[in-house]
Amino acid sequence: MSTSAAQASAFFDEVGRAESVWTVEDDGGVPAPLGADGRRAMPFWSRRSRAERVIGTVPAYSGFRPSEIALRDFVDRRLPGLERDGIDVGLNWSGSRATGYDLTPREVLARLTEQDAGSERRSYTEAFLAHLQHLFTTDTDWNDGTEWVAGRALTDDVAVVLYRDRPGGPVLGRRYDLAAERTLFTDDSAEAIAGEAWTGDFVDPSGPGELLPVDWADGLCDDPRSVQWIGVRR
Repeated sequence: MSTSAAQASAFFDEVGRAESVWTVEDDGGVPAPLGADGRRAMPFWSRRSRAERVIGTVPAYSGFRPSEIALRDFVDRRLPGLERDGIDVGLNWSGSRATGYDLTPREVLARLTEQDAGSERRSYTEAFLAHLQHLFTTDTDWNDGTEWVAGRALTDDVAVVLYRDRPGGPVLGRRYDLAAERTLFTDDSAEAIAGEAWTGDFVDPSGPGELLPVDWADGLCDDPRSVQWIGVRR
């Protein structure tokens, strides 16, 4: 990955967490220099320190000051305005000449929208795991020795759960495609789907599982290759 590509990737990663974007301005406003392709681009950075580094190291920007923009304002006002004016978005410009990737405002909006949707799905998956772990430890009416071992989100929509169905038993594993699971129930909240998984998959003995050549349990238990997977379709 080139430096420019890495900086652009960092831009999207960091603005999603910080919920803000940085640019530079002086009394005349925000710069929008003309590129080699004949199009103007306005620079934005994902962290204040990135903008300050350019101000401090690139003479053309020495008279500017950093300016913070809320991500919501960037999406709702700045990007549409740049689209109307035919100005591209410079992403985390860096180096001695402050250069990097430029995308159209429409491309930036698409990336941010996609990222936001992924973040919501990941939050749902994490909530599913939290609710399910809570049931393991609190539902004493149904739990007859089943033990939670570990769980994690493999992707935005996929979760794995490791457990024992009896004290001292082998580590068993289940894999959940939550995007598919949510289509099966009227109440598709994370809590409800966790409840369905709990009563359907964990309150009764699971029986023997299958050893699979997968890395889903890596880092979750002492011997991930010994995990016996239950109900996994290959």
